[in-house]
Amino acid sequence: MISHNNYILCWLATVNDDLLPNVSPKEMFLYDGITNFYIANIASPNSERNIQLNSKVCVCILDIFRQVGLQMKGVATVFKPDSIVYQKKVIDFHHKFGKRFYIKSIIHIDIDSTKEIVAPSYQFCPQTTSYDMIEDALKSYRIKDLIAAYNI
Repeated sequence: MISHNNYILCWLATVNDDLLPNVSPKEMFLYDGITNFYIANIASPNSERNIQLNSKVCVCILDIFRQVGLQMKGVATVFKPDSIVYQKKVIDFHHKFGKRFYIKSIIHIDIDSTKEIVAPSYQFCPQTTSYDMIEDALKSYRIKDLIAAYNI
């Protein structure tokens, strides 16, 4: 298992009162590697509303270069700015991500189950290594071209 610090993409799945699914990308998240997952709600009124209706959620985080990740299911709680949890966790978010965004609320997920996600290449091509996956991702996503194009 790689460090949870390598996961850079995050999606939160919720359902509305008609049981229609909603998946929303999340830019800022903190994970203790065990059972506590926090998401900074910057601009997700649907996610927050859905959690108020049905607190069962699924969150996926991914290391896009190694093409591995975690799918976690649990119960979510929304904490507003007047709560102690919000006030404590917003400091952690600002420390890690800066103060670029106003955080409307903090979503805490108490993780019940965790499952590894791995690209099929690891299963169907057993000789595949993390290094191979990183090289393939750099080529597929044209990372070097993008770095040059953005003059980074």
